[in-house]
Amino acid sequence: MIRNLLLLVCLCAWLPAAAHPYTVEQIENVQSADRTRFTSNPDGILSQAAVARIDSICYGLRQRGAAQVAVVAVDAIAGGDPFTFAYELFSKWGVGRREDSNGVGILLVREQREIRFVTGRGVEGVLPDALCKRIQTNYMLPAFREGDYDRGMVRGVEAGGRARGQRTRNGRAGRRSAGGRHALVGDRADRRRMRRRAAGGRRAYAALSALQAVVRAAVAGRADRAACRGVAHGRTDAR
Repeated sequence: MIRNLLLLVCLCAWLPAAAHPYTVEQIENVQSADRTRFTSNPDGILSQAAVARIDSICYGLRQRGAAQVAVVAVDAIAGGDPFTFAYELFSKWGVGRREDSNGVGILLVREQREIRFVTGRGVEGVLPDALCKRIQTNYMLPAFREGDYDRGMVRGVEAGGRARGQRTRNGRAGRRSAGGRHALVGDRADRRRMRRRAAGGRRAYAALSALQAVVRAAVAGRADRAACRGVAHGRTDAR
């Protein structure tokens, strides 16, 4: 009996911990402590390099008056529906300037394999639902299917940033504001800290991407060599 109990305890110790489902109130708004941070990553789904790159893009969008973005990546949520959860979360945080309604919220729920965009009325013209869907389909989901959340999130935020940035350069949206409850215009110290973090993040992300490319090439080369050996021995796979 005691032996069986000890075996059960050891077995439970080896089992992976279940994902902790977050409520809206439990996810920290990192901008409340640091105005140069935009990515809440409590479960460590994204690497530090990816977080730095995403923060850099979002900081640039805010400084240009293009949009105010918040990104959240968690394993699981309480409540089930990711879109409703995202809407309640980003509304609670007050993402975007009130006078422009230029907020963009991006929520990744890994356990449900869901990525959701929530946009304010001020950005719906340049980031409509159809474009958000294309960004997810073309840039994010292919990487997620490979388990590469860094690449998917970075490329998705980059694509959204390009669309919003083009709109602002053409002078058809958004004016910069120095006031208002949601106008978090950074000071010089913020900008210096952000530039240092962005430079380090770009180098780290580039190194990580290069390493992943080398690993993928090595795996592909090994598969090709195995296939060649199979053909040499008269084996083929019928599909």
